[in-house]
Amino acid sequence: MRQVDNFDDDFGFSLLSEDELKKREEDAAALAAEYAATKAAEAFKQEFEQEINKTSEYYQGRLKQLYDAIMPLLVNLSKDNEKAYIYWPNRQEKIQRFVNKIKALAEQ
Repeated sequence: MRQVDNFDDDFGFSLLSEDELKKREEDAAALAAEYAATKAAEAFKQEFEQEINKTSEYYQGRLKQLYDAIMPLLVNLSKDNEKAYIYWPNRQEKIQRFVNKIKALAEQ
């Protein structure tokens, strides 16, 4: 006669009362809702961070445009410190063009 191996009779299930089943279903629903809320929050955070990065890049670009417009004026004004006077013919026209340029950059 053939010998039968020791059989493990634990099939991996347990019996529950109706109340225990409801409690497990409620717990599972709560975990699913928490998981969905966490995923939604993560998606919102990621989208928010992308918007912050785009906005930051935009304003960094605008700041660089202003910097590039203003620095030549300041560098030229600071040249040759030994001379007490600045000769600047047609300055009103040139200053107005510069003001218009700065306004255009600021209003973009």
